[in-house]
Amino acid sequence: MSTGSERRIARVTALPGDIEQLCLLSEGEGLRFLRRLIKDWECGDNRFDQPGEALFAVELDGQLAGVGGINCDCDDPHLGRVRRVYVHPDFRRRGVGTALIRTIETHAAGRFKRLVLFTESWAAAGFYDQLAYRPIVGHPQRSHEKMLATSISVRESL
Repeated sequence: MSTGSERRIARVTALPGDIEQLCLLSEGEGLRFLRRLIKDWECGDNRFDQPGEALFAVELDGQLAGVGGINCDCDDPHLGRVRRVYVHPDFRRRGVGTALIRTIETHAAGRFKRLVLFTESWAAAGFYDQLAYRPIVGHPQRSHEKMLATSISVRESL
């Protein structure tokens, strides 16, 4: 068994070349949000390129192991939305998802006070619970939230 797996997480400004293969895997699990990522990127609706936004790709041993990003909430400039997070099934439970979310949080900390996300998956909800995201009850577009330690002062936020 190899213990020398090389993991690389990078902010991307173009979709990874093998995003379609990852998308097909997600669709096999009944998930449609990576297809939405591809379509929104191609038409320019969402390229994670607004202030504070970013899309990250994780490679493990040279293979695309996951993607995920952060968007600015259109109603609140201090609210970031964790979006389009997916980890290849072969790389789950190997720290890929945790490293990806920590990278997103680190990026977001300088811009946002709070992160929100939406998932209907019990497995994903459990994952986010372990990363200190609190469940949100009764909101149609948000299932979890997490407050971030930011450098925004009280005076700046008024």
